[in-house]
Amino acid sequence: MAKTAVVLCDSREYLSSNVLGLSIWQRLHLAMMHSGIEQVVYVGGAVLPAQKWLPTVSLESLSPDTRCWVVAANTVVNTKAFREVDERLPVKFMTAAEVAASKSKIDMPSGGRFGEKLAQLVTDKSSISTAAKLLKQDLRKPIDGLVSKHLNRHLSIATTTLLVKTKIRPNTFTVLFTFIGIAGAVCAAFGQPWWMLLLAGLFFQAQSVLDGCDGEIARLTYQFSPIGQWLDSIGDDITNYAFCFGLAVGIARGQATQDYIVYGSAVLLLQVLVSGLLYRRMLKLGTGDLLAIPDVVSSNPSGLVGELVYWLRIIMKRDFFVFVIAIMTAVGAPELAFWSFSGGTVLMAIGVFMNEFKLGQLERNLV
Repeated sequence: MAKTAVVLCDSREYLSSNVLGLSIWQRLHLAMMHSGIEQVVYVGGAVLPAQKWLPTVSLESLSPDTRCWVVAANTVVNTKAFREVDERLPVKFMTAAEVAASKSKIDMPSGGRFGEKLAQLVTDKSSISTAAKLLKQDLRKPIDGLVSKHLNRHLSIATTTLLVKTKIRPNTFTVLFTFIGIAGAVCAAFGQPWWMLLLAGLFFQAQSVLDGCDGEIARLTYQFSPIGQWLDSIGDDITNYAFCFGLAVGIARGQATQDYIVYGSAVLLLQVLVSGLLYRRMLKLGTGDLLAIPDVVSSNPSGLVGELVYWLRIIMKRDFFVFVIAIMTAVGAPELAFWSFSGGTVLMAIGVFMNEFKLGQLERNLV
């Protein structure tokens, strides 16, 4: 049986109001579609805007015992609101017979955000602001690292709030901010005068902040794509490779020696090898998201080893690592930044090789 939603349409007031890049009407239907809703029933007398996402059926065509999600047309929701019933949200689960008996007069709470579920009934301008605030809160991730949680995410959400008004596409923005990271690498390669290293550090950290914006735009406007995942992963790697090698070139220029070119080339080769293994695994999984790769090495640590793994995870998270390298570079310590980058690369390589070896063993055992 098709997963059905009933949309209550007593009024079309506020349906065209823009909330972070989409009208309330668009946002509701895209949320329903991405939550698995397959068809929609409109109940009420309001003349509604056209929608192109979901097939429309009549209430009478449904079996009386058909279970439906019921939501008012002027509701801002996320996809998780349609996963399980929550009496605090203005989203109900009723039979078609119950909806017909109510004559669309169904009392709904004003809503809010409860855990991962979000649904806000919009009845005035104040509730539009509340809905926008809740959507921005929904952009935060439980997996955000220390720097993302306390710095980067604040800046990226503020930037995304402006970007969604421009209608820029997430993939376009991914390409644009990758060039900011490359600009940081170029500044690092010059090495002198001191303000070049300051700019290098600022550009590298700026790329890390903006790295959150493309995903935020995609989530707010429902412009998800596998290409976007790959662009994001590859863009981060290009920035990392370029910046580390740029540091090596800048140090070599400052010391009038080619030794650091050799060191930088060796680290670059290791980085490319590691990324090759990760990309191969991602292709097997059919995703461009690095976080989709199972972690079978450090997923269940305990005791002293567990404590060590915990802190290594924090240090090796890209937000924290980039922040530290950017500060080292900006304060004029490119050698410390380069060797810290190199050490991080070696640690990451060991972890990736071990993970790939264990994943390979699991795959062979399943054959």
